[in-house]
Amino acid sequence: MTLRRCVWFCLVWSLASLPACEEKNSPKCKMDCIRSGQCTRKGDLCVPTSDQDCANSDICKTEGRCRFENGACVASTPACQNLGACKEHGLCTAVAGACRAAEKGDCTRSESCKTDGLCTPKTGVCVAASDEECKSSTRCISESRCTLKEGVCDIGSSKDCEAAKDCKAKGLCSFKDGRCALISSSDCKKTERCEVHGACTFSGGMCVIGGEEDCKSSQDCERKELCTFNAGRCIRM
Repeated sequence: MTLRRCVWFCLVWSLASLPACEEKNSPKCKMDCIRSGQCTRKGDLCVPTSDQDCANSDICKTEGRCRFENGACVASTPACQNLGACKEHGLCTAVAGACRAAEKGDCTRSESCKTDGLCTPKTGVCVAASDEECKSSTRCISESRCTLKEGVCDIGSSKDCEAAKDCKAKGLCSFKDGRCALISSSDCKKTERCEVHGACTFSGGMCVIGGEEDCKSSQDCERKELCTFNAGRCIRM
């Protein structure tokens, strides 16, 4: 190798070894800066370089990634605990730079535990782990989702249906084809309309007043003397 070629080679190698120039708050990085704190142009890339870059970004507000560490914006537990995702889904603890459900308390304090029975942490998220967690949820009462199925609460039996408001209100007391349904007079007899007004007989897919016995067993008979069956309703004689 000639001296000239050797000098040229060394010069190229030296230039290639220099760190890429940095341009703070580069216009080319404007959108990346807003979204993810990548505000500095370094070679062909936009990168974060400070806590301020991270703290001013959207991912700080939405993901708790407000701290600069090892070239990236990462989450801290205090930042995670200020997020809606902590209150709603239990993502309250920083794990490997992201907000995760890591402790039992993360999940049990969350809205998803109260509403959906997702009260146990598993692989970073809250899941339902038992029938007991499902039964403590509001969706057990409102939608009969009282039985654990593959990590979520779902309808599992007629017992689940009978525990829900729609059984007493609409007669949806029997488990059929994965849902709660009105299928018999037995379902009708569990309703408030049977107890109060005598609509205790299943007919045509609904609960109706079916005869004298329905009327006489109702509160309307006791309170209003509507004890006689006539043309599909209870009347006073």
